[in-house]
Amino acid sequence: MPTPTDTVIVMTVGDIPGLSARQLEILKLVAKGYSNPEVAGILDIGVDAVKDLLTNIYARLGVSSRTEAAAFAAANNML
Repeated sequence: MPTPTDTVIVMTVGDIPGLSARQLEILKLVAKGYSNPEVAGILDIGVDAVKDLLTNIYARLGVSSRTEAAAFAAANNML
């Protein structure tokens, strides 16, 4: 959850450059609190694939953690 000193940039899904449908799916699951192994099981992919996709998601959103990614998803009504 962002603190009062945090800046949250609100964007729509269409504004997210290059975020694939799979990355959006992973972002939603991470924002709901699922761990990497849980996400991997739900999507029937490897944990390493989840880690790689999250790294790309963080880069595209300009964040550095799953907490920041979850805050972005919440601020943008993606949950």
